Amino acid sequence: MLDYVNSLIESKLNEIESRLPLNISLTKKDNTFQEMLNSLMEEKPISTYDADYKKPLNSTNLLQNFNIKNDGKNNSASINDIKNYILDASKKYGVSPNLIDSVIKAESDYEQYTVSKTGAMGLMQLMPSTAAYLGIDNPFDAKKNIDGGTKLLSELISKYNNVKLALAAYNAGEAAVDKYNGIPPYNETINYVNKILKDLEK
Repeated sequence: MLDYVNSLIESKLNEIESRLPLNISLTKKDNTFQEMLNSLMEEKPISTYDADYKKPLNSTNLLQNFNIKNDGKNNSASINDIKNYILDASKKYGVSPNLIDSVIKAESDYEQYTVSKTGAMGLMQLMPSTAAYLGIDNPFDAKKNIDGGTKLLSELISKYNNVKLALAAYNAGEAAVDKYNGIPPYNETINYVNKILKDLEK
């Protein structure tokens, strides 16, 4: 039974690892879960008095325990970069920059590396299957994420010829909008559409 639980936990951790913007190893492959748990329980508690507050923090040392490999994915885009990416995508796909901005606010509140509980990633919260469909290899790359999310919005606006329905489809999926022939009766989707429309009125 314990082996089954261990394999289940490791499987879930591997699934989470695959969605992270950095190469973080959540499990040591050569240790069992029980061994890792035992070693953590044996560790001496850390006291805040042990810290040297005058010494500058070394991010390399802080991250060493997590086996992080800096492969460039952790370079955050500045707000100015994001604004430029929005303008570029707006021109490319004919979608209002204000609409793109409002969708980003509603989806991620400008958190570039956020992952939702359903697995949606990045600024415009692209699902892995959507990112693959859009040809996006790194949904945490701000420029690629905004380009892909705007392309999808443009396709949905063209399909429904209605911004409200396009937003509902962006949130709940096209199948849900088609099924109900309108905005699906989901509180999350109704609130999502209203939130964006309200933001656009500002």
